[in-house]
Amino acid sequence: MSGRGVRRLAVAALALLAIAALAALFQPFAGDGGDPVRVEIPKEAGVGEIADLLHEQGVVSSAFLFEVRPYDLGVYVITGTVLVVTGLLAAWVPARRAARVDPLVALRAG
Repeated sequence: MSGRGVRRLAVAALALLAIAALAALFQPFAGDGGDPVRVEIPKEAGVGEIADLLHEQGVVSSAFLFEVRPYDLGVYVITGTVLVVTGLLAAWVPARRAARVDPLVALRAG
């Protein structure tokens, strides 16, 4: 297998791994959704306490997303990094392909 094929395979494997990680992170609900669950929420309970209650009742499999705060620096850093990397890849891949084309051939074909 050539170097380019190995690189493409590695990128595809990383993309599948990222998709699997995101799917696991954003599917916090547990169970099959068949029977309703009754949960009593105490007055003046915070979001974290409600998340813990739902986790104890088996409604959600993880209370992680409920614990994210509006001023959480890590969330901003990760989100910004993902957006920048995605934008750079979205611009770099077509530019790299366009740079390989001879301009005179492209002008004559068009």
